[in-house]
Amino acid sequence: TLHLDLTCNGLKNAGAQALAALKEAPELHTLHLHLETTLWGTDIKDAGAQALAALKETPKLHTLHLHLRGNDIKDAGALDLAALKETPKLHTLHLDLSNNGIKDA
Repeated sequence: TLHLDLTCNGLKNAGAQALAALKEAPELHTLHLHLETTLWGTDIKDAGAQALAALKETPKLHTLHLHLRGNDIKDAGALDLAALKETPKLHTLHLDLSNNGIKDA
């Protein structure tokens, strides 16, 4: 189990890409990532969302809480994150994309 609260830390896409490396953690089964932002210019965008979608490759992941409120994720990034539902052992997914730029995804 891993809980990371990186709220308002200015991660941007590069930080999201670095966190996507958690998919290599062979025993990770529960992941809570708080990546919300209220600071202008520190947003995770579609490229970061695409990187985080790679978490679906985490072999034993069964619970994922991904809080991305207030970033700058658009329709394309939301569609990439929707692929998280394909995580083989996943039974709980909480995805907060409120206050992003998502329209018709």
